[in-house]
Amino acid sequence: MQPLPPTALVAQLRGASRVFSEAPRRLAQRFQLQAIATYGVRVHIGVAHTWPTAATASAPTGPSGILRLPDHRAVETFLHPLPVDAVHGIGPA
Repeated sequence: MQPLPPTALVAQLRGASRVFSEAPRRLAQRFQLQAIATYGVRVHIGVAHTWPTAATASAPTGPSGILRLPDHRAVETFLHPLPVDAVHGIGPA
């Protein structure tokens, strides 16, 4: 896991998917439920193969609170209209 200020977190789910025998989307749903039940916090989750893409996808998740980008084509379609600096981790530095 990696905390992202101010209120975000990136978690690598590949290992957890194997341990719990669940797909990343299902793990994201479980995480959402636990965050609400335990802390009263609604979380938005981006599911992708890289953490910058997942972090970027966590912002426009829609009503479900989860945006899953399962393959290269989905990532390309999602990122194409965005300005470069909208991708998490890309900035002046």
